[in-house]
Amino acid sequence: MTGFFSAVGPLDVDLDFGELFDAIDEVQPPLSHFVMLSYAGVDDELETVPVYEGVKDSKEFIKQQRYAIKIVDEAEIPYSIIRMTKLTDQAGLNYQLFNEGTAMPYGEVSSGAVAKLAFEMFNNNDFINRSVGIISK
Repeated sequence: MTGFFSAVGPLDVDLDFGELFDAIDEVQPPLSHFVMLSYAGVDDELETVPVYEGVKDSKEFIKQQRYAIKIVDEAEIPYSIIRMTKLTDQAGLNYQLFNEGTAMPYGEVSSGAVAKLAFEMFNNNDFINRSVGIISK
């Protein structure tokens, strides 16, 4: 089993993923699970208007994220999407998850909590072909 974790962006992730998946198609590596780090808001699930650090045009940013997710979905590789809110370096590994289509608050999430979830996705083969939002508890 070979997993791949992507934390590309935040800007032009659609272009980066286009090139990445062209290369994957050409090389055909034995990928068993692709985990993509994205942003909450791509599914209009946030209860408040988000602020994305370093992003001036939120609408274009969300379009880019959505297109990158579409590329992942159409690649026919088992995938999981982690939709994070504001990423922090604060301590704490506890998190709360929100299924795709479920409203979620805009909050913070520690980088440790995101890493823990990604590890669990790979280790347990969890959340295959699903997208989950994450905030710290």
